[in-house]
Formats: sequence, structure tokens, C-alpha cells
Amino acid sequence: MACKHKFYGIEEYNGLIPNWKCKTLIIGTFNPENKFHYRNDANFFYQRSKNYFWDVLPLLSNEKSIEKKDSNKQIEYLKKYKIGLTDLLLTINDADNNCLIHKDLISTVKDEDIEKFKEFLWNTDFILELIKKSKIQAVFFTKLGNPNKKKIKQDTFEYQMRLIEDFCNSNNVFTKRLHSPTGMGLGKGPRIETLLNSWLNINGADRKYF
Repeated sequence: MACKHKFYGIEEYNGLIPNWKCKTLIIGTFNPENKFHYRNDANFFYQRSKNYFWDVLPLLSNEKSIEKKDSNKQIEYLKKYKIGLTDLLLTINDADNNCLIHKDLISTVKDEDIEKFKEFLWNTDFILELIKKSKIQAVFFTKLGNPNKKKIKQDTFEYQMRLIEDFCNSNNVFTKRLHSPTGMGLGKGPRIETLLNSWLNINGADRKYF
């Protein structure tokens, strides 16, 4: 009855880990399978309509934006620049698709609603293994979170992010948190230009890793 990540085991992936050579890793949170979120029309990472990831990411490599639903071109770009995409959460184990409350919580696609569940299978150990084996040079999160909060629960996105950040900081791996590509809380201005400026000049997304 668990809610699995929609892209677990898709082509070009081992579980939720990309199978091409990567120097840069970008980590999101969770993308639920359709039986818990029937409106989820994404077939690859960051393809939801209210998301500017594929508008902005290629600009960091001095490439043109990629059409949101063009998975083939997106993967071609990622392989060309040795960039991997993954998420922190693999499954919500105590989710029940016969429970409307559960489906409502998951379909909001809000991290704080996901964290209302109690049993999770995290991708963290697999991510750390990838960073070690592939000698990843840089890790970026597409979530700002709350890095200054002192007391955090283990089964939260913030806790998992810190585990990965701690490993990166101890092993000379560049790591930064980026403003959400949904553009929520970004302030005024054109979405693409404003998000690009935030990633580069506020969040510290060094172009050399893209």
C-alpha cells in the first residue's frame, strides 16, 4: 500500500540513481506515483507545469531552455554535462491509497504534508554511495529548507539533507541549497530571470559544475 516514487526504476536509472557518469548531483524531495496523485503528468524530474527547472538549468551551461515534457532532450543534456538528478524519498510506507486523507496529503506535493506520515524509506544511503563511487564534485538541493533550525526529527527532508551535506563538507564536495524551481517565495520579477539570478548570485550555484 506504500506510495512509491513515480520514477523509481525508470529507464536510465538504477532505483532512483542515474546510471550515467556524473560530476554534479541535483537532489529534490519526492514525486508520488499516480494512484496517489492522479493529476501528476510528469514523466521525468521537474516536469510539472508550475516548475521552471528546465527553463533555468540549461542556462547555467550556456544552453537554451528545454521544453518541459521533452524527457529525451533532458536526459541528453544531463549526460552531456555529467549531471545527475535524484530525490531524497523513495517511498511513504504507511500511505494507503484507499484513504482519501492520505491521497489528499500526498497530492498537495508539499513537503510539510509528506512529513505528516510516519514511515519512510529514504534514498540517502544510495545517494551517499553514488557520491563516493562516482567522485561527485558538487551536490545541489532544490530546497532551501531551514539549515539553522536546531532540533529536527530524523524522518524529515531537512534531516536527510544535513546528512548528505555533512558528508560533502567532510569530503571536499561542493554543496549548496537552491531556491525551489517552482519559484514559490521568489518575489517580484520575471520567473526565469529571477530564479536564475537567485541560483547564481544568492544561492551560489557555481557555473563550473554545470
